[in-house]
Amino acid sequence: MDRKFSKHFQNVIGFAFIMVLLTLMGGITGMIYVHQLNKTVPFEMVLLLSNSMFIGIGQSLIFGVLLPLGFAFVGWSMRDHLAAKRVLWLSRSFRVYTTGALLTTIVHIYMNVALASMLMRGSADNLAAANADLFYGSPFLRAMLYSGSHIVLAAGTFWYAVILWKSLVDVRRAIESISAE
Repeated sequence: MDRKFSKHFQNVIGFAFIMVLLTLMGGITGMIYVHQLNKTVPFEMVLLLSNSMFIGIGQSLIFGVLLPLGFAFVGWSMRDHLAAKRVLWLSRSFRVYTTGALLTTIVHIYMNVALASMLMRGSADNLAAANADLFYGSPFLRAMLYSGSHIVLAAGTFWYAVILWKSLVDVRRAIESISAE
C-alpha cells in the first residue's frame, strides 16, 4: 500500500510541476500576443482578448497546480490510514481529473491563440467574427468541447474529494473504536 501511495503522490506532484511549466508558457505567450496585438488591433479588442487569456492562465494555475497540491497535502497527511483499495481509486479518479484539467487548458489555449492569430492577421474584423470562426465555425463542436472538458474536470474533482472524505470517515471510525475500548 505504501509503494502504491508514493507512486500516486509522485504522479500528483509531477502533474502539478508540468502544469506550472504550462502555465508559465501560457503567461509568456499571452504577454507576447498582447504586445503584438497592441500594435495592430483596437484597444477594446486587446482588452477583451487579454482578459480571456489571463482567465485561462489563472484557471490553469488553480486547477493544474493549487488543487492537485491540495490533494497531495491531504493525501499525504492521511497516507498511513488509507486502505490499498482507496489508493487505487484515488489514482483512477486523479486520471479523470488530469484528463479534464488538460482538456480544459487545451481548449482555452486553442481559443485564445486562434482568436489572437485571426485578429493579428486581419482575417476577422472584430472579436465576434473571430469568435464565430473558432472550432471550424461550429457552435455545437465548441459547446461540446468546452462543456465536456469542464464536466470531466468537475467529475474528477468530485470523485477525488469523495474518496478522501470516505477515508476521513474511516479514520474517524477507527479512532472512535480505539477510544471506546
